[in-house]
Amino acid sequence: MDSGVPGVYRAVITGIGSADDYLRVSAALQGVSVVRSIRPVSANGDRMEVDLELLTGISGLNRMLGDNSPLVPVSVPTEGPIILENEHAEYRLK
Repeated sequence: MDSGVPGVYRAVITGIGSADDYLRVSAALQGVSVVRSIRPVSANGDRMEVDLELLTGISGLNRMLGDNSPLVPVSVPTEGPIILENEHAEYRLK
């Protein structure tokens, strides 16, 4: 199964209502071996945008997150190492 192209991917995470939620997101992403770095881009209300440097593509990240992760994939971008302005992966915090 293809796990995608390594690179930097923009991810939008919704459902963040507190500093604790932010820490849960951060811990969930840091706990996945394919995530090399997490760079916050912006935060607004319950929504946060981050750039994720991945050793795989988003599909590989989603597989590694698994069913028990607090992050639920909502939408997945076209795989590729180039971020298009309007293209991102979206997650919702459980």
